[in-house]
Amino acid sequence: MLSPGQGRVYDCGAMKAIFKADENETDEKYSVSEWWIEPHSDGPGAHQHDHDHVFYVLEGTTSILVGDKWIEADRGTCIRIPAKTIHDFANRTDKRTGMLSFSIPGGFEKEMPAIVKWFDDSEDLEKALQKDKTAWDHYGKLSPSHKKEYIKWITEAKKEETRISRIQKAVEKLRSGQRLK
Repeated sequence: MLSPGQGRVYDCGAMKAIFKADENETDEKYSVSEWWIEPHSDGPGAHQHDHDHVFYVLEGTTSILVGDKWIEADRGTCIRIPAKTIHDFANRTDKRTGMLSFSIPGGFEKEMPAIVKWFDDSEDLEKALQKDKTAWDHYGKLSPSHKKEYIKWITEAKKEETRISRIQKAVEKLRSGQRLK
């Protein structure tokens, strides 16, 4: 038994995941996690998996992308997302929202350290950019896919000094209006 808030917690900035059960507890048959999103916050970005997801809204209203359609899902709404379907979620409201997520089969939790690193690197880049108005303005005009290219480039650094150097180079490129590639 796990009480509210108990489980393995992964902090992703404005989003928090709490894993209740996954591969070790379920023999990789399924994964159960809570996802909490602060007001006016984006989720992980459009993506797809090789496994099915089921989202059940616990609290508030969660905006959920399934394929090319956004759905405003209120408390108690259950949405099944088949494998290989593009999906995303966000909180477009003034109140925190939360979902229970079931992934079938399990094993999803092993991706969480990389996801947390992605959000940490994203926050570090944004903090650096906010110190340079020109770079921040250029970044704000980029498409989501171009923003992801910068984050991916930073996240792929194997050493901390390389990661820091890439953040500085990203600010310089954006200040001068250059794209990453």
